[in-house]
Amino acid sequence: MSITTKIKSLHLLAVVFMLMSTTNLMAQLTGVKTIPGNYATISAAVTALNTQGVGTGGVTFNVASGHTESITAPILITATGTAANPIVFQKSGTGANPVITRTDAGTVTSTILGAQADAIVIFEGSDFLTFNGINLTATTAASSTTGIEYGYYLRRLSGTNGCKNVTITNSTITMSKGTSAVVTGIMSSNNDALSTTSTATGIVVTSAGGTNENITINNNTITNVHVGIYQRGYADPNAPYALYDQNFTANGNTIQNYAGGAASAAYAIYGIYYTNFVSNNNIINNTAGGGTGFTSTAYGIFLSSSSSQGVCTANGNTITLAHAAATTASSIYAIYHTGSNPTTATIGSSTANSNTITFAQTGTGTVFGIYLSGLTLASTINANTLTFSTTKVSGTVYGYYLYYTGTVSNNSFSGLTFTTGGAVYAYYTPAGFSTTAYAYQVFNNTFSNITNAGTSLIYGFYLYYGSNLSNAYNNTVSNVTGGGIIYALYSYYSGGIKVYNNTVTGLTGTGTGNVSGLAISYANDGAEYYRNKFANISNTNAGGTAYGISDMYHYGTIKIYNNVIGDIKAPAATNTADVVRGISLTNTLANSAVIVDYNSIYLNATSTGANFSTSGIYHASSATATIENLIMRNNIVINLSAVTGTGVAAAFRRATATQLNNFDATSNNNMLFAGTPSATRVIYMEGTAVQ
Repeated sequence: MSITTKIKSLHLLAVVFMLMSTTNLMAQLTGVKTIPGNYATISAAVTALNTQGVGTGGVTFNVASGHTESITAPILITATGTAANPIVFQKSGTGANPVITRTDAGTVTSTILGAQADAIVIFEGSDFLTFNGINLTATTAASSTTGIEYGYYLRRLSGTNGCKNVTITNSTITMSKGTSAVVTGIMSSNNDALSTTSTATGIVVTSAGGTNENITINNNTITNVHVGIYQRGYADPNAPYALYDQNFTANGNTIQNYAGGAASAAYAIYGIYYTNFVSNNNIINNTAGGGTGFTSTAYGIFLSSSSSQGVCTANGNTITLAHAAATTASSIYAIYHTGSNPTTATIGSSTANSNTITFAQTGTGTVFGIYLSGLTLASTINANTLTFSTTKVSGTVYGYYLYYTGTVSNNSFSGLTFTTGGAVYAYYTPAGFSTTAYAYQVFNNTFSNITNAGTSLIYGFYLYYGSNLSNAYNNTVSNVTGGGIIYALYSYYSGGIKVYNNTVTGLTGTGTGNVSGLAISYANDGAEYYRNKFANISNTNAGGTAYGISDMYHYGTIKIYNNVIGDIKAPAATNTADVVRGISLTNTLANSAVIVDYNSIYLNATSTGANFSTSGIYHASSATATIENLIMRNNIVINLSAVTGTGVAAAFRRATATQLNNFDATSNNNMLFAGTPSATRVIYMEGTAVQ
């Protein structure tokens, strides 16, 4: 063998040994590794993981309980696992969770929530990755120029490579929000490494691989943040929005001491551009853990813009929210689910069940308990409890707000007291969609113990645009006091709606407005109101009125039947007109008729006023037969109310003397009684003429 050949052989042998050595050093990580042990720190383990990758069966890093490490740059994980080869970092042993503390002030200046920012731990395009029981802490107070904005931070590697099957659980994330409106405990963004700090829009996702998918955020404690958990998907412009993030779960987390550091909208849980978002059994309290009240618009759970068939769920949460002061004027929402454009079906259905909501300080702004809007699929609000632990100065309150189809059942709303006054809606359906499409079921709800010191409206159940697919039944309204109009049940622009088996007791008006158990305004043909009970309805103001049922306006033919009405009172009223009515029919719209059948009315009111008049049934007369044509049959009407001055107690009263054109000839079989007949106690009265 020649010298040249020997040299070549030795060279080849050296290369082989080098390759073998490199392969051995760079072997993929498998099995169980310990920290400290195999690696001194989590940072060192992540460096090895990113370099060597994951082998067969995956790798689990057992981090000793009580382990601590400090960092001055983010821990960045780019390695990715698979279903068969997962990556797990988990606490090992009993005792305190391991803690990663970032001690520097960061290098990225961000003032846009969801944009690129500093973080403690970053997952970049990683899949099948779990952090279990690993705590994070940031020590430098954040501001517009310094601080660490995100605890755990998920971002995409590219538009075709997002994070999938990532779990963060059993961890405590303690940030230092300072005066920043960006600081977030767990951030799942639409960013990649090159995204800017100037926008949260992020990158363009071009395939399903680029979505963040199956992200699980469970049983964590997040504190000293402006936002607890934030998810932002790619705003896919094309139906069916398949490039939204998929399947995000945030269950069993405790989020406290959030917001308060900056006058900017704050969220405990935030989600947008997703298909299926579950947020169940979380404990949310912005002032617990040393927090202060909200100074700007604030949300407990905010979910917006799911895909066409997406579902958002918020069940079993305990939410306690408070403004910074009684004079704070911003809006506050416990649970908010909405779509951006319901006419093109950009949001699916929503479920908000078994939540306990307490407003501890609600300022002067608008308050929403559960707000579901723009939902094209049927949604559910069931078995929620809504209470107020402190008084409210002013502002509007919506308990359960549903737009426009779904079920609202077994909920309660109670304990609201205004010191100055504001409008109240226990249940509210807004306008704005096709009137034939509303299909809501509202049943077994209670609205009670409300005191409004001002003159604003109080509505128990505001039933807007109820179609023939809408029903409101078995609801209870009780112990409501206010200085403005009070309508326990309010049927507005509803056609075909059925309102039945509801119980209304203990309404007390203190102002000059009307108090009614049921008020009907601009109802449409086919609406029916039956088997309801209205009792103990009172107006204590000398100029106020109290009615069991008030039919103010309607189109077509409506029915009022089988209702029980009694104990309607106005103890201080002084008016020659009748201020107490069992059923009041004052509609003046053309082509309208009302069928009043099988109602039982008993009045026994008294008043200290100079003049006091009452009517069992009152009907607005018209020369036109088709304006509020009254068909009255089989009713029992007893009016034993006292009279004073020029007052009259009438079983049946019509507005104009000798004007029977709109009193239908088929009316019959009514039992009318007003006590011993006299000039002031009459069965029938027309205008001022006693019959």
